[in-house]
Amino acid sequence: MATFTTSEANASTIVRMEQKKIDGNHQCWVFGITDAHNNYMDWIDSTLSASATKTEIKTRILEYLTGVGDFDGMQKKPAPPVIVFEEVSDKGRGETVG
Repeated sequence: MATFTTSEANASTIVRMEQKKIDGNHQCWVFGITDAHNNYMDWIDSTLSASATKTEIKTRILEYLTGVGDFDGMQKKPAPPVIVFEEVSDKGRGETVG
């Protein structure tokens, strides 16, 4: 699978952003994003400080998704299959089995 392009990463939505603390001390950030196909991905970042700005956080997420710097890049998931349930009435629906 390929990694995200910059435009794909920029179009992704941040849906989870938590700061993990132990005894009040910052340990890491936990991020989750949804991509254009509504696939959800999350990961832990222990490189950002507790006081990271919104710009720093978004830059790190972009780097993570696209594979810049120390990151290999997030592997994109394929679009999920479209599942449809269609009503079928001409195959015996409403009739007795026997």
